[in-house]
Amino acid sequence: MGLPMYIEFYKIHGYEYARLRSSVRQGAEIKHSKSVALGRVLDKEKLIFRSREDGVFQYDPKTDTRNPPPAEFKAKLVRKTAAEKLIVDFGDVHFFDQYIKSLGLWPVFESVDYGNADTFKALLHYYIIESRSNAHAADWYEGSYARVLYPNALLESPRISDMLKRLGNEQVCRRFFRAYVAYLKQSSEASDKGAILIDSTGLPNDMRLPVTAVSNHNGDISNEVRLIYVVQRGTGLPIYMRYIPGNIVDVSTLLTTIAELKALSVDTKFAILDAGYLTIDGMKKLLEQKVSFLARAKKNWKFYKDLLVEHLPTLESKENLQVFNGRFVYINRIPYTLDNGQRIYCYLGLDDERRCNERRQLAKVAEENEYTSEELADLMSRMGIFMLTSSRRIAVKDLLPLYYTRQDIEQVFDITKGYAKALPLCVQTVETFRGHLLMVFMATIVLRILQQKLVSTPYSLDDILCVMKNQKAKVYDEYVIPCEATRKQNDFYRIAKIKTEISIVRNVVNAGKPESKASSPKNNP
Repeated sequence: MGLPMYIEFYKIHGYEYARLRSSVRQGAEIKHSKSVALGRVLDKEKLIFRSREDGVFQYDPKTDTRNPPPAEFKAKLVRKTAAEKLIVDFGDVHFFDQYIKSLGLWPVFESVDYGNADTFKALLHYYIIESRSNAHAADWYEGSYARVLYPNALLESPRISDMLKRLGNEQVCRRFFRAYVAYLKQSSEASDKGAILIDSTGLPNDMRLPVTAVSNHNGDISNEVRLIYVVQRGTGLPIYMRYIPGNIVDVSTLLTTIAELKALSVDTKFAILDAGYLTIDGMKKLLEQKVSFLARAKKNWKFYKDLLVEHLPTLESKENLQVFNGRFVYINRIPYTLDNGQRIYCYLGLDDERRCNERRQLAKVAEENEYTSEELADLMSRMGIFMLTSSRRIAVKDLLPLYYTRQDIEQVFDITKGYAKALPLCVQTVETFRGHLLMVFMATIVLRILQQKLVSTPYSLDDILCVMKNQKAKVYDEYVIPCEATRKQNDFYRIAKIKTEISIVRNVVNAGKPESKASSPKNNP
């Protein structure tokens, strides 16, 4: 008769391990079957173990399965011979921790309510500071002030995947965006409320996920996910993000995005759009939904061609002349009625500098392409021409400054891809992918706010990320003593309005050590 499987605990060199055993009774004798190792014991009561094959896991004896440990799990393995690093990279983590605090963003980020807050905060700093893959997070952590500031963080790859999967839960994402939208509404810097910019960018990848599809975007064909960002005009801050398969970018995407924004109580009174979202039928749907918009018209539309023929001869009149960004531009506002009776406004424009550049390029290839005089004249007459279309009657002098705020969203995408680790994608499930994008979005918020603060200075994000890492700190039992800041480092602290400290009391409570009651020393030791 077989006896039930049980867990046997045993010690080797002072460390506790566990294994699964079963026993078989043969007459009066009991024989043990071959054991199955569970690994080193991390939490005996909750049956949490660590093995080389499975990493950290929680064993369920009822189902004989190894599952991810609870989010709030904080126990860490510390080798008896492990020596704490006495000097760590300090400035970058300290700078961003204090900067996030000064912006009032920590409560917003913490709304995700991940059980092990140290893991979440340490990984968020990694997304902000480092562009390398998450596989290097644990190595970064070991030499960083993050290890002192967030002593219970677990940044091994399996634990990061567990966390991203939990953050990718739809309820977690909604909770975060509600908190973030409320933060934006309370922000004194949130001007131009209700005016939004909507655009998308591709995230090329070969992941076998339902959200990856073949995309043909402006002639470039690739496997990708389309990442949609909504940015607030006036502040240039990202408001919302969602993703769709790479082969879907049309007006239905736009209407769904706006519907989700409204569900989060985001004011969407006016949207500046990428031309890829707009079709003539799409314009009609937007007008039916009472969504105001501004976008570039496509040259193959019939009304574009008709208006060009009718109004181009008189476009270069003094009444249409404008000066924008140091260049001469002619713009004529033309009311137009669609075939269903809906009214839009078309803005036929001519950029004089762009026309000159395009004509110079044409002159370089005209002879070898053997254009006739008539062909050259026709090509030259259409150079520098553009048309914007809107549901609103916009003052001509305000049109281009309004439209070119689209550059804000391009800058946000540059941060997302270039700094905040949106690429490359190395995830296995849709939930993990969604959690990764949420972390990218939070990192983008912080970097975008900082980027705007640097506009009036000679510095860039690269300067801060490179220079601040070079400020080291000495780690003592109860204090962290930063090394003296250089001139540039002091500039960055001043720009961000961060107060520097001679010494910082260590967060030793969560690290499993008794809390120190000593006060911080006033001078360097």
